[in-house]
Amino acid sequence: MSREIRKQKLNFLTPTPTKRKLFFFIGDLISFSLALMLAYVIRFDLNFPPYYQSQFLFILPIFLAVKFTCFSLFKLYGITWRFVSLNEIWNIVKASLLSLATCGSILYFSRHQSFFSGFSRSVLLIDFLLTMILTILIRGSKRIYLEKIARTTNLNAKECVILGAGRAGEQIARDLLQQYRSNSTPYKPVAFLDDDQRKIGGYIHGIKVEGKLEDIHRLIDKRQIQAAIIAIPSAAAVTLRKIVNLLKTVKINDIKILSSIIDSSRAIELTIKDLRNLQIEDLLGRDVIKIDYQSIGSYLKGKRILITGAAGSIGSEISQQVISFCPEQLILYEIDETELYNLGKTLNPTHHTHMHMVVGDIRDMPKLQRLFARFKPQIIFHAAACKQVPIMEDNPDEAVHTNIIGTYNLAIQAVQHQAEKFVLISTDKAVNPTSVMGATKRIAEYICTGLNKERDGTQFLAVRFGNVLGSRGGVLELFLEQLKNGGPLTVTHPEMKRYFMTIPEAVSLVLQAGAISVEAEVLVLDMGKPLSITTMAEEVIRLNGMEPYRDVKINYVGVRPGEKLFEELLTAEEGTCATCHQKIFTANISTRYRADEIHTMVNRFRSLLQQDQLDKEEIKALIRSYVPNYTAGETINLANAHRRPQNQRQTRKTA
Repeated sequence: MSREIRKQKLNFLTPTPTKRKLFFFIGDLISFSLALMLAYVIRFDLNFPPYYQSQFLFILPIFLAVKFTCFSLFKLYGITWRFVSLNEIWNIVKASLLSLATCGSILYFSRHQSFFSGFSRSVLLIDFLLTMILTILIRGSKRIYLEKIARTTNLNAKECVILGAGRAGEQIARDLLQQYRSNSTPYKPVAFLDDDQRKIGGYIHGIKVEGKLEDIHRLIDKRQIQAAIIAIPSAAAVTLRKIVNLLKTVKINDIKILSSIIDSSRAIELTIKDLRNLQIEDLLGRDVIKIDYQSIGSYLKGKRILITGAAGSIGSEISQQVISFCPEQLILYEIDETELYNLGKTLNPTHHTHMHMVVGDIRDMPKLQRLFARFKPQIIFHAAACKQVPIMEDNPDEAVHTNIIGTYNLAIQAVQHQAEKFVLISTDKAVNPTSVMGATKRIAEYICTGLNKERDGTQFLAVRFGNVLGSRGGVLELFLEQLKNGGPLTVTHPEMKRYFMTIPEAVSLVLQAGAISVEAEVLVLDMGKPLSITTMAEEVIRLNGMEPYRDVKINYVGVRPGEKLFEELLTAEEGTCATCHQKIFTANISTRYRADEIHTMVNRFRSLLQQDQLDKEEIKALIRSYVPNYTAGETINLANAHRRPQNQRQTRKTA
């Protein structure tokens, strides 16, 4: 029985949004009433004449109604008690000013009424001040108590330095201090470093700006710094490499960094949740990307969303990001049951989202028919594809079956079930393709442009981008594995270049592309400048504390079948047009096929794949008939390739 009583007490004390709102409502009821009563008492020198007591009882309900309305308008009953900030205090000031103006107007226009006669204007001003003070105290009481009175600290927390004493650094320091005092973070901020001379010597939340970034050596001698937080959102890869190398010279290996993706639809309010471990991708090419999450949420929230290839490198990141926008249903379609299971363990849908994990193949039309009949998805992100260039050269039938017929199967179901939007994940290898993989992805784009808004139905959109850092089977994963085994690192050609972007950045831009209201059918992501694969190999070696060509060799093994030295995001004849987002452009499509031509095309590929004797060259010939600029892969004679002298390799500047 006593256990049940304790359980009931615990349930009663457990905070919930409803209990918090009720607490603030009761607290404000007492504060508003007390403020008006004390205003009378103070005005009349600690006396409360009987006449004004009657006036107080008559005016109080009016003041309460006005103040509750004003405070509700500024959403002061839904705030989090533990994290009250200057923003909430400023809203209290604005709500109090609005209530002062409203009550003053009511009193002015009702001054001829008997109950309002003799009302002192000073009572109104005193009431305004007391209302602000009391409501701020109520809302700030928990934070004051936890941080100044009952604070506990983590004695095992690592002392950390924050690099960057700007707005981002200030917000991170503030949140770190709050978490440190409540014993919920392993880090204790003890110093700032910033190259701005005007900030040096100043204090932010009681933490001194000790000097410039290069003063880290002097700081290490003074403090037991064990970790560093790089709070410079706009830092480019070159700057990051410089900072990281500086930190490694003083043996600081625990390095946190801010996300390179910024929500441009709201004021930035950074917390320690925005920090993540430094990854090698951050140092190989990184621009800050601004994303309007509000516009993305407007077309994803509350929708039924299907993601194909959901457990792949791109598909899993789409799943992670889409689920944060609270769709009604998230259907994860994947051929690999093990990877789908692993993905499901990492996703945490809210109670607003029903998640369905479906094992299936986009080449299986009956399966897709059942899937669409059951879930009727409104938004489709098509990430399933055969993407390995050399393997697809030897297996063109699989590339055709998946990238062309599979895409067609999915697109037809989207049209028949009146889906709102179909987003195809395309590639720069579809431009002037020299590989089966690239050519089949180009035909997948043709399918989307051919079926786009057929009979004013589904909007089809293809989004082209280059390589993503950290993808499975990608070059970075290969380099790290080779380095782990002692080298050498293998590069296909000294002049090989690729566009690169991190997976979260690419997916964020894909979601942003889906939100852009344009008539274009193919969008192109600005991947920045292409990065030399040799440069990447050299940086990977250096970031692991070794010197390229001295400690670890780089071997050139020859261009693989279907590869190009340099990928293009657009064909020369297409060109681009700007959109409302600085990193997304529309492609002017030069080749189009009508819907009836698309159906005929796919049927020809189907008939070819059903032959008993299937010749690879016959498949490639049919592909070439629809993609005339599809050519055989480049052949490079490494013996005649211009290699840099050994001393140039060792002193090469990084991009």
